[in-house]
Amino acid sequence: MKEARVSTTPGIAFGPTGESHLRLPFCVSEEMINKAFDRMEAYFR
Repeated sequence: MKEARVSTTPGIAFGPTGESHLRLPFCVSEEMINKAFDRMEAYFR
């Protein structure tokens, strides 16, 4: 997610059930969250 400029945390940091998952912060405005999803969408295309 570094290339997409989106902050994430490995899910494993929250316990073994988080393995193979990403945690996304939602402590920002809805506008910033939407920008993050737009960046992720563009990255995965």
